[in-house]
Amino acid sequence: MRMTPNFCIMGPCGCGKSTVGILLAQQLGARFIEGDDFHPESNRQKMASGQALQDNDRKPWMALLNQALREAGRARCSLMLCTA
Repeated sequence: MRMTPNFCIMGPCGCGKSTVGILLAQQLGARFIEGDDFHPESNRQKMASGQALQDNDRKPWMALLNQALREAGRARCSLMLCTA
């Protein structure tokens, strides 16, 4: 079975991850996955109110990212973005 490479670009907010990620995904012909789209509503509300996420907030989010990357990677190369 051929392994399909997956990539994750991480960095702080506003550093250009989306810009670089979209361009890189286009060049690689990779599926683009925006990690922020996988946050549960509770995390979105917490961040919107200016509260930092804690490890317990991130655990379910990271599990969803892991699942999405594994599922996407079966078919083709994937590139995922998430804030460090």
